Amino acid sequence: MKKKITKTGALGLLAVSFFFFAASKTTAQEIDEEELFSDEKTVTNIEEVKDEKINKSLEEESLTFGGFINSRNSYMMNRSYVLGDTDSVNKNTLRTFIQSDYYLDARLRSYYKAFVNFSINVYPQGIEKRHTFNNNSEAFALLTGSSSLEVYETVYSDYEINEAFVDANIQKSVYLRIGKQNLKWGTGYFWNPVDLINIDKKSFTDEFQIRRGAYGLKVHIPFGTRFNIYNFTGINEAKSLDKLSNALKVDFLLGSTEMALSVLGIKNKPPVYGYELSSRIFTVDIYGETSLVYKETNKKIKIINYMPVVEEIENKWALKTVIGFGRSFELFDLADRLSLNFEFFYNQNGYRENIFQALKPEDFLMIEPDLIAPNYHGMYYMAFFSTIRQFFHQDLNFSMNYMMNISDKTSILSTHLSYLPVYNFSLGLILQGFLGNKGEYTFSQNGLNTEISAKIVF
Repeated sequence: MKKKITKTGALGLLAVSFFFFAASKTTAQEIDEEELFSDEKTVTNIEEVKDEKINKSLEEESLTFGGFINSRNSYMMNRSYVLGDTDSVNKNTLRTFIQSDYYLDARLRSYYKAFVNFSINVYPQGIEKRHTFNNNSEAFALLTGSSSLEVYETVYSDYEINEAFVDANIQKSVYLRIGKQNLKWGTGYFWNPVDLINIDKKSFTDEFQIRRGAYGLKVHIPFGTRFNIYNFTGINEAKSLDKLSNALKVDFLLGSTEMALSVLGIKNKPPVYGYELSSRIFTVDIYGETSLVYKETNKKIKIINYMPVVEEIENKWALKTVIGFGRSFELFDLADRLSLNFEFFYNQNGYRENIFQALKPEDFLMIEPDLIAPNYHGMYYMAFFSTIRQFFHQDLNFSMNYMMNISDKTSILSTHLSYLPVYNFSLGLILQGFLGNKGEYTFSQNGLNTEISAKIVF
């Protein structure tokens, strides 16, 4: 009886959160290292350029150290337990760890700057990490039966240098950034089909995600306030000039509508063409982006004789498109208290059918993990993000997000309530429900996740 009360209470909390109607993805407080040319606003308002206080601050030298430490504690209930099919808690998972992130920002005069961002995490229960070793030698192939070898290791701590770059400029007309960096490439709130540069995709379930940067050289050439040229030369693991990738984007303003055209080129791969748009009609923000590839080859899973088989498929055209709408509302005399965003994503190379219905958990041991990309697996998706600031109290914020794989009819509902009792300290409660029959978001048998966090920013 006690177990049933616990499950009913947890599901009740999720249902109550749904009817509160709120919140956009409340992410971790972002580190402000993008003041120069990685800001979401690629066109600078002329009045901001004329602000003498801003110009004066840019001529001052400074050294800043900051970051956050976050205690994260979650309990994932198995789907069968949540539905009452079993009384056993053996398949439920308790996870607790410390997530910490730090940055060092050194600024000189005239837009010269150096920046480093790194993370250190501690896992008392340990986590599994995958390592891939590549070797094209005949001896390695004879020993392993392949040119690559995957090894899983249990680790109790790890670290990552997420960004490390230097900013410079040529007479304040051409701006350069060299090093490992996150780029703002695309207008989408969640999906960015034109962004094939950044290493990590945005996560829907990790509210405190820290994304790793890509290594390369970014060049920004502004022409007044209505026209910009961006170029990123990707280096990453390239050991010769012909292995470099290159992305070029032209950003321009037509009236109140901002548009961009881009192209990404990588050796031995077809170029990827992109188009971005953002505008406002009355009080509604409208945005979207499209990527198009000619004769792209993809690996897809097919079920033959009840066994998963990986086949290479060449598409004459491969199209990915996202369109979104957003608006903020004033509530009880507080501007932008309620914010709403809606997105629809079309992925031509995604699965129209539900292949998870025919797969068994052990089948994934024979499938490359990269073949099933979260939130990019199906052909059609939709997502809704909402946020309410000062939710019934000035120290409370609430968010509710919903994502659905329309192709297999599975979805995730996520709510996040955060409380800030003092400045730079927050307590958080996250509830996530995995809904639908067997499909992308339910195949792992996740049912209901609860996470409690305590975060200090300094």
